[in-house]
Amino acid sequence: RELTRVDPLTGLLNRNGFDEHLRECADRAQADEELLALLYIDLDHFKQVNDRHGHPVGDELLKIFAKRMRNAVRPGDAVARLGGDEFAIVLAGLKASTNAQRVADKVLAAAQAPFNVGKLSLRVGASVGIAFWQRGDGDGHLLVERADAMLYRAKQDGRGRYASADPLQ
Repeated sequence: RELTRVDPLTGLLNRNGFDEHLRECADRAQADEELLALLYIDLDHFKQVNDRHGHPVGDELLKIFAKRMRNAVRPGDAVARLGGDEFAIVLAGLKASTNAQRVADKVLAAAQAPFNVGKLSLRVGASVGIAFWQRGDGDGHLLVERADAMLYRAKQDGRGRYASADPLQ
């Protein structure tokens, strides 16, 4: 069962594991009215790493980034690789919406720091979309849509930043 939930490259949750975890958190948020945030993350300029240095170097960069993201969150938070250079973080039981923004700042810093792969020192960056669970989000699919829209906004606004949907909307 665990193999169907984990990305073999990074050891993070994969799309299946993410979907399952998000459904569980959405159920708890509905029942307990706790604050739940979703961060959608996309590495900026990652394609150039693969094109210039090859997929093995890109894979090592993804592994390093995965470790950095795990270090940016609490032990119980879920970090997932959804595919390629797309990631997500589920933050359940937050005390304030600003906590999600602090995590987004940590993710941005983690992506902006140099990635040392062999003798290479590589630089990418990231864009982050933040959305907060609301009544009526059901299993979380509407939350995913809002986080994805915020990610798109962050990219439109110049990349290397986050955009956040107001948790009270």
